[in-house]
Amino acid sequence: MISCLPSCIAWTLPHHAHVSRELSRVCFLLISCVRMFPDQPSIVAVVSVDEPTDSTDIGKTPTVFVPITGMPNQVPSNVQVVGEGATTIHLTWEYPDLSSNQRPTGYHISYDFVTNPQGARTQTVDGTKTLSHEVVGLKPYTLYSIKVIPYNEKGRGSSSAEVQGETKRAGE
Repeated sequence: MISCLPSCIAWTLPHHAHVSRELSRVCFLLISCVRMFPDQPSIVAVVSVDEPTDSTDIGKTPTVFVPITGMPNQVPSNVQVVGEGATTIHLTWEYPDLSSNQRPTGYHISYDFVTNPQGARTQTVDGTKTLSHEVVGLKPYTLYSIKVIPYNEKGRGSSSAEVQGETKRAGE
C-alpha cells in the first residue's frame, strides 16, 4: 500500500515481497510523491514486515525507518563511570528516546583534566545502540571530567552533565 499526502508518505513491504525489486519501486514512488508536493513538509517512512523464519519471530514489531529531521533534542542521562584502569575509564549512559526523528546517530565523549585543564579532547562512538564507551589513552592516576554529547547529520545536541573519573596508578 502506498499513499501520497502532502504531509506524509508511507509504504509497507508485504512479507512475501522480493525486497530488492519492491524497494526500488518504493524509492521511485516516494521520490515521485515528494516531487509532487515540493512546498509541503514531508515525512517519509519505510516499514518492512519480515516473514517469520520460526515461531520465535511471530508477533515481532515491524521495522520502521524514520528520517532524521533535526539535531538531537534530548540530553544523555545517567552517565556513570563503571570501570577504570591505569589508562582507561569505562562509561555508560542512557538516551531517553532512540526512536525519535531527532535521535542521535552517535556520541562524542569529551574529556579533560580536572586539576589542570588543557582543552577538551574527544573520542567518537558511532551508532545509537552503543550506550557505553571505554575512553583510552589516558594518563595514570589522573582525575578527568567527562561529558557525553549526542550528534547526528543535522548537528550536535546538548551535552550530559559532567561526571568525573580517576584512572588507577600504573601497575594496579
